[in-house]
Amino acid sequence: MEHAEGSIRIDAPLDDVVDVIEDYEAYPDWAEVRRVEVRQRGEGGRPTEVAFEKNWRRNYNNSATGLGGRISEDELAKMINEAVPAATDLFTSAWQKGGYAVVMQPGPDVLRVKTGVVNIRVNAPDRNMAARTRSFSSEAGSATLFIEARDSTTGALLGRAVDQQIVGDNGALWRTSVSNRGDFRDVVQTWANQSVRGMAELKALSPIHQ
Repeated sequence: MEHAEGSIRIDAPLDDVVDVIEDYEAYPDWAEVRRVEVRQRGEGGRPTEVAFEKNWRRNYNNSATGLGGRISEDELAKMINEAVPAATDLFTSAWQKGGYAVVMQPGPDVLRVKTGVVNIRVNAPDRNMAARTRSFSSEAGSATLFIEARDSTTGALLGRAVDQQIVGDNGALWRTSVSNRGDFRDVVQTWANQSVRGMAELKALSPIHQ
């Protein structure tokens, strides 16, 4: 009886990968992947979904001191619009450095990858206020990654993973817009690198010779 076995450390929770590992029929799909299609089929066709925690702006504004410290809807939209291309670039660059061609069309050797950085919470956003103020917090905030892999031609789900992280837990207390962007960028970069390593590990488990 033919079988495949091996031992490898996958840097992800067991519950997030066991279904993928046991999906033996999908092994050829993983093994033959040479290119990735980084695309989000949501509103506007944005490659990486970015969303703040539900009611984050309302809750932050309720705790803000004075009207000048509140975050407007336009400011929140600007944060998201700036974060979408930044996150997309990090994931795209990681796939390219990992040896995958990034394409925009489906194909037999193309894996469709959908990514999202959601439930974002910024503990101490740096506000441009007339009075000199400083924002302090033991952490920059938190965010959750979701990544979904599908066959690009059939749309069949091959794998999905979710990971939540505390951001900027580095002992710094004074938070600025620069430090917040840097801390969140570091977490997204780590996620992007881990997604590429996860692909390599899944392909290594495949019994299909490449």
